[in-house]
Amino acid sequence: MSSRPVYLFVYGRTSRTRGHFAIFVPNASDVGKTPSKTETCKGTVIHVVGNPMAGFFHEFKRNYNTYASKSLGTVVLLGYIQESLHVDPSSSAFSTDVVALGSLDAAALQVPAPGQSDVRAPVDGVSVPFV
Repeated sequence: MSSRPVYLFVYGRTSRTRGHFAIFVPNASDVGKTPSKTETCKGTVIHVVGNPMAGFFHEFKRNYNTYASKSLGTVVLLGYIQESLHVDPSSSAFSTDVVALGSLDAAALQVPAPGQSDVRAPVDGVSVPFV
């Protein structure tokens, strides 16, 4: 049975900013490539977007090209899944949507996205007074 690699992407994490994390599954045509900012590798990004005041929602970026990313930082191979669990998009154009195409997408939607939170609450035990 064929398998497909699954990666963890970490964006923009510095000592002063929080990172953004996403799951990446390469398209069948790019399975042999290592996702990076220096080589074209297209696939699906699974992540949540939003903000603490309004809450977050799941988003799928189809045909995401790692080469075009300006903020991609660390890439970690998490493991492999059965080929049948991921469905490549029918178009080759970049798109975003909120609809699951395969079992992996559907499983991601089962994990609740963070809801609204109190933006004045302490973050990691530290609070900053508003002026």
